[in-house]
Amino acid sequence: MPRQVSAKKQQEIRNFITDLIEELEEFKIRRFGGRPINPIVRMTFLPQYKQSSASGSGGRYRLFFTCHVLCFQHTFVEYDHIKYDDEIGEIRHGGSPNWRKSVAATVCHEYAHLLDYRKIPTPKSCHCCAYDSEKFKGHGEEWQYYYRILRRNFVNGRYED
Repeated sequence: MPRQVSAKKQQEIRNFITDLIEELEEFKIRRFGGRPINPIVRMTFLPQYKQSSASGSGGRYRLFFTCHVLCFQHTFVEYDHIKYDDEIGEIRHGGSPNWRKSVAATVCHEYAHLLDYRKIPTPKSCHCCAYDSEKFKGHGEEWQYYYRILRRNFVNGRYED
C-alpha cells in the first residue's frame, strides 16, 4: 500500500505551490513582460496519478500537479533528451527526498510550458501560421530556454539536499 501524505503536509505543499506560482508570475512580468498568466491550478495527492501537466488554449491555462509522487521520490526524473543537462536535468536527492526541490522543479517545468504555449502563433495572431514546429514542440528549444531560466532562479542552489 502506498504511503499517505498527511493533511498537514498536503496543506504545506499546496501553500508552497501557490506561493511559488505567485513568484513565477511576478518574475514573468519583470523578465518577459506582458500580463500574468493566471493559470488554473489543480493538485492531487492520490497515488494513482503519476504525471503532472500543463495545458492551455484561448487564453485559459491550466496546471495539474501530482503531489504524491513528488513527496517520496529520491530522484526528480526528467525526459531522456535533457536528463543529463547540468541545469535542467534530473535531480538526485541524497538521503531522504527533498520534496521542496522536486515540487519546485516540477512547477517550473510545467510553468515553462505555459510560457512556451503563449509564444506559439495562432490563426488570429499570424496570417501565415508557419512556425518552426521543432522549436515550439513540447520539450523543444523554446521550452528549454524558459525552463533553464526558471530552474536557475527558482530551483538550482535554492534548496539543500
